[in-house]
Amino acid sequence: MSHEKKSYDQTLVDLEGRVPRLAAPLREAQRRREKRAAGLVSDIRLSGINDLLIRLDDLIIAFIDHPSFKGLAFLLRRSAADFETALEATISGYSSVAFDAMRDVLEIEYLLRDFALDPANITNWLDADQKTLKKYFSPVKVRERLKTAGIGNFGENAESRDYRAHSMSLHLSPHRVGLLPGKGLARDRLFPNDFGFWEIFLHAHGLISAIRSLTEALAPESEVHHLASQDSALLAEARKDVQHTQELYYSMFEARNLLRGNRPGEACAVLSIALRDAGAIRGELLTESKLEAFYDEAIRVAQGEVSPAQQIAVLLVAILNSTDGQ
Repeated sequence: MSHEKKSYDQTLVDLEGRVPRLAAPLREAQRRREKRAAGLVSDIRLSGINDLLIRLDDLIIAFIDHPSFKGLAFLLRRSAADFETALEATISGYSSVAFDAMRDVLEIEYLLRDFALDPANITNWLDADQKTLKKYFSPVKVRERLKTAGIGNFGENAESRDYRAHSMSLHLSPHRVGLLPGKGLARDRLFPNDFGFWEIFLHAHGLISAIRSLTEALAPESEVHHLASQDSALLAEARKDVQHTQELYYSMFEARNLLRGNRPGEACAVLSIALRDAGAIRGELLTESKLEAFYDEAIRVAQGEVSPAQQIAVLLVAILNSTDGQ
């Protein structure tokens, strides 16, 4: 008896008849995957991630071939798998899965930086039992050593905000943090769709930097360090591309807080500058006379009985309408 192989779409139809509650998110994830993959075929972001994975593959081989790094090659292999996971989750709409995968990359980055700071910790870590790992190499202990040495980004910047966000997402809390992705399928909108890409390129940059620091500390004249020191134009361009929407997203939260504090002019300025940096409006529009018009609109909206989200929307429309069709 022959059995015709079914396509995934056909299988979903069968599942919708048998287990509709289970089939619904699977169907939606498949719809998102098909839609987004088609729209990303020529996108610089996929080219950048492809370049990242090829570079990690090359570094894994180089690590295996060098006695100082051989024992750590599996960390790079694990990080490559994390990036693959994050990409698939981003395309299918599960931003929180991408976020969790990038937390793993963040911990690998910090561990590699710790090894660069004290190479003896490589052997200590590889030979450690569970008690030693918890006592000396838990994420908080590694981070404390890096902070004391002035290594890493633990100030008030994007990397530091990202670390705090990962820490907050790890533990259950009754308080919803707006900047963190919710569990399950994200809303099919610009910012939720891009969230995973923000994470991928932020942590790709941090990981490559940590690898370079490690190879420079242990074998600065080696081929491994030469490979780690090479810059990727594609990766840099892709990271710059996604940073525009990321900064606009953060600026909207900042503007919302300013509006709640009855500071509409400042809220409008934050948004307009973010839109300029994203290329949505021309820089010359940010003149004093133009900003006065923005402020007037912001004050008018702030005095109305509308939600902060509606205020943000009206401000954005006011700014975009001032572009004279640009």
